[in-house]
Amino acid sequence: MYIFGVDALARFFTRDAEVQVIVVSLTWIVALSQPVNAAAYVFDGILIGATDTRYLRNAMVLSAGAFVAVATAGWMTAGLSLPLVWGALLAFMTMRAVTLGIRFRTDVWRDGTTGTTGDDGTKPLT
Repeated sequence: MYIFGVDALARFFTRDAEVQVIVVSLTWIVALSQPVNAAAYVFDGILIGATDTRYLRNAMVLSAGAFVAVATAGWMTAGLSLPLVWGALLAFMTMRAVTLGIRFRTDVWRDGTTGTTGDDGTKPLT
């Protein structure tokens, strides 16, 4: 639905023709990112609930590295732009969804012993 009404939506928020063109040009990358983001958030929530914090930290570092790599490569070759930022964000979220999806498919996180103890010294619930 959004794709069919993007022109009208852009005009609703701004009268600046240049901004409208930018909004329309980002439609596909924003639309493509939505299912990727959803998968990443679902896996993130499951693993947070399982207190798999060490793995979540490591996956975040790896995902941040993907963002930096894509953003740096794009900046050096084509210059800084809004589509580049969105593309790098999509790379970040894709890496996040993939790394967390891989972890989800294992049984390691299910035993309740992957997390650290809480501030009060209690162990995660099993």
